[in-house]
Amino acid sequence: MRLVLILLAGLCPPAIGFAQTTLDEVRTRAEAGDYAQALDAAEAESDAFLRAQAEVWLYFRARDFRASLAAAQRGLAARGGDPWLLERAAASALHLRDAALADEWTRRFEQRVSRLDASEAEAWREVALERAGEAQALMLAEQRARSALARARWVACLALAATAAACVALGLGLRPARAGKKLPAALRGDAAGS
Repeated sequence: MRLVLILLAGLCPPAIGFAQTTLDEVRTRAEAGDYAQALDAAEAESDAFLRAQAEVWLYFRARDFRASLAAAQRGLAARGGDPWLLERAAASALHLRDAALADEWTRRFEQRVSRLDASEAEAWREVALERAGEAQALMLAEQRARSALARARWVACLALAATAAACVALGLGLRPARAGKKLPAALRGDAAGS
């Protein structure tokens, strides 16, 4: 994982075409903890694609994965096919723990990587495999959770049915008779025993 992050950090500025001044300003302000000014700097970028890239970087760093995904979508709408934006969209969807969304964005990222030329694809292939594995694990976890929930519902329904049957049986007096034992008169409620 650390190798992948180093790889992404090394690829990010030159490979995706960030305007260095905007990115530097956004990073400097965000690393200083001033996210509001960092966002202002990102939003001041006139190019929609570069603005979206800076916003994705900023929102992802701030752990606002929904906003990061939305910014990635805006950037891809401005200039589709950017592998970094696709990877960040997939990573954002994975962090949102939405299996269907993660699967969709991971597939888009993998498709884009498969269409890159060999020299550029090599740098992204490992990242694409890692994201695909994470998406698959998320899908499996979600399926297991649904299966466990279904089993729990069946057990609860069976327990409820057994309880209802026991209540009906007791209410109808279908419990076994006590052989040779009579209730004391005080418990029977008749006056003859008093």
